[in-house]
Amino acid sequence: MNNLKGTSQGVPFFWDLPSSPVKEPPANNGFAWFYDYSPDGKQFVFGHDMSSTLELYVINADGSGLHQVTHDGGAVPHWSPDGSHIVYDTIGELGLGVIATIRADGTEKNVVSSPVWESLQAEYAPDGKHIVFSTQTGGLVSALWTMDTDGIRG
Repeated sequence: MNNLKGTSQGVPFFWDLPSSPVKEPPANNGFAWFYDYSPDGKQFVFGHDMSSTLELYVINADGSGLHQVTHDGGAVPHWSPDGSHIVYDTIGELGLGVIATIRADGTEKNVVSSPVWESLQAEYAPDGKHIVFSTQTGGLVSALWTMDTDGIRG
């Protein structure tokens, strides 16, 4: 692993990066949106519209093993600290953004936020027991929230 050290807005950070080059997500006259490395650095998850709908895909860092994870939309993915789940944005029953979790193999999808408020940009807390996300309505009200990984507000 290669190490990347630095500061962002005065806060120090330290990342371990894979020592071998990571191939780009496949090109298919579409766009790859938002990606996240798995905690062990062996895979990454990303959103891509190669199926004409923005979906989540997982690929090995060496470019092999591409597989589709979602089949009803997904964007802005983040791995759980243990690498078993992915939290992401999708569209809920009322047409607003909701937060969902899914196993990295594409099973056990669970919508964990309310369909009433637009919920976006979720990420697991470092302990893996909570999810942090933002909400808004009409683009005017915005707040940060935490909840347990099963969707109960924490």
